[in-house]
Amino acid sequence: KIQEKAQAKHECSVIDGVRILYPDGWGLIRASNTQPVMVVRCEGKTEEALEKIMSEIKDLLLSEGLPDFTWAF
Repeated sequence: KIQEKAQAKHECSVIDGVRILYPDGWGLIRASNTQPVMVVRCEGKTEEALEKIMSEIKDLLLSEGLPDFTWAF
């Protein structure tokens, strides 16, 4: 469902998880190969772009039933 929602709004690559492409960065959501967790990575060209991408990724995950999602840096 996450992939479908992401593809409805953005260009995506689905080779290893879902990499959501933004004009000013990207966000990746995928299952870990070594742990029972979801791995999320984001990159933005500016701090503002990164915050926007992170917010959208978090909202996407929360909308799919991950209410305890928090960023771990």
